[in-house]
Amino acid sequence: MADDSRELDGARLGAEDAKLVTLARSARARNAASEGAAVRDETGRTYVASTVSLASLSLSALQAAVAMAVASGAGALEAAAVVTSAESIAEADRAVVADLAADAPIFLADSAGTVRARLAASPAASSAAMPVRQLRVVVTAADYDEALRFYRDVLGLPQEATFESSDGRVSILSAGRATLEITDPSHAAHIDDVEVGRRVAGQVRLAFEVADSRATTAELVNAGAQLIAEPTRTPWNSLNSRLDTPAALHVTIFTELD
Repeated sequence: MADDSRELDGARLGAEDAKLVTLARSARARNAASEGAAVRDETGRTYVASTVSLASLSLSALQAAVAMAVASGAGALEAAAVVTSAESIAEADRAVVADLAADAPIFLADSAGTVRARLAASPAASSAAMPVRQLRVVVTAADYDEALRFYRDVLGLPQEATFESSDGRVSILSAGRATLEITDPSHAAHIDDVEVGRRVAGQVRLAFEVADSRATTAELVNAGAQLIAEPTRTPWNSLNSRLDTPAALHVTIFTELD
């Protein structure tokens, strides 16, 4: 008998949840869609869909799968899976699952079916379980004014607060949603090889998501950043550039692609 379970962060993914990933992956491949999704209702029935993109109707794969479940009489969901090249799923997708089950897990997998993350359907439930409320990166800049001009005025990070001591200053800039990405040395080298062609980043690299990485990269170079690598399309479907910037920070500027 085949073993239909999978690994997720060292833990075994159950056979029924692994089946959702397989079904979502098959739907994505069969329809040559950007995403495939599968959900399981409270009776154990599964519903499978891929992205719907029409002139008059646009649904993500997960939204389509949940709609199929509801149309078939499902009153609750046990779990969902999404297969996509994107690094995350939209809050609207999590919300549509949470409408039926706030605590239902959503398994996020890549095109090979490798599960990368287990997400809570309800962002509120996920946040409530997290003791950490904010990630703040504190950087000591030898040239404070240059760094503040570059990140606040050129990159456009809004200033939330500024404080002064008897002989010093600090400013807190908002950078949108914060995540902490932890990688081992081998994968860090792989990322550098894809984006730059050689190992360049140190122990810490900052990454900023923007609407247009080409335009933002050009603007930052004009403002004094050193271009390390032009925007490059990555296997994880984003357009990434590399820069050395004020305060001695090595930076990725990226745009998620459709």
